[in-house]
Amino acid sequence: MASNIEIKARARDLKELAKRIEALGGERIGSFWQDDSYFASAAGRFKLRAQGGAGGKLIHYRKDPATGPAQSDFLTAACGLAGRVRKSRLAYRLDGGRAHLDRVEGLGDFIKLEIECSDESEKVAAQQQVRSWMRQLDIGDADLLDEGYLELLAGRAPPLVSIELEQPDQPEALALIEALDAYQKPLYPAESHHGVDVSVLMRPEAAFAVARDAAGVAVACGAVWCEPEYGELKRMYVSPSVRGMGVAKRLLDFLENQARARGCGSMALETGIHQHEAIGLYQRAGYDFCLPFGDYLDDPYSVFMRKPI
Repeated sequence: MASNIEIKARARDLKELAKRIEALGGERIGSFWQDDSYFASAAGRFKLRAQGGAGGKLIHYRKDPATGPAQSDFLTAACGLAGRVRKSRLAYRLDGGRAHLDRVEGLGDFIKLEIECSDESEKVAAQQQVRSWMRQLDIGDADLLDEGYLELLAGRAPPLVSIELEQPDQPEALALIEALDAYQKPLYPAESHHGVDVSVLMRPEAAFAVARDAAGVAVACGAVWCEPEYGELKRMYVSPSVRGMGVAKRLLDFLENQARARGCGSMALETGIHQHEAIGLYQRAGYDFCLPFGDYLDDPYSVFMRKPI
């Protein structure tokens, strides 16, 4: 199944980034004015994109995009207008992927890097290529965004997700954990996988949370394992259908509150070196890099972080 490896980050200087992209061999595709209207529905979120004089494009975030004419007034009546994003975009073709330089009305400047993967076997190379571009374009993990333009304009995560403590051995929770394993296992050697078993998450020391959308579908999960000194974040996963909507930050806040209520004075976590978006999220939430803790050993594929709560 085709999927994208992509990052979105704040940009300090679009002109300088354009020079660097061209120095990397980037081929300019064109400059576009895009006007995106977002519509909420029980089946997910739709985006109607008007681009210059090229007509409209309707994108449903849970299915493959379908192009063609669409009536904005019909969607507004049927679903309700959730918001609107207007931006200019300078697009480049870059060594098997694309780079987009965006100037968003009311927000500022951003860069997006993406590579389309036709199957799972291509994801590791794509992750490494995106990471290489980030280094060459001077994009740090702290620059990365975990929210979309719509949510940044709104100033908050959309209210369609509820988060509660639930049992990790139920089918929907197991499916999220399996999806996390399927994503991470191709990226790291077996000895660098540190995910805990579901039986561990059911013990009293663990608090396991599930985020559900407006239709009650489980879209994210995470856990905190409470030691006397700290709470360790485990099994954080957000479904692709709701990424970029602030769900990860809300789930992180929820788990930190659980650890705080159980007497933990700090939070700690281990994540993989290829989890760029996650590392950026943790940095923005106040986490700092630290040495291995608990039973962890130093691992070239691991990143350790900690935060007082």
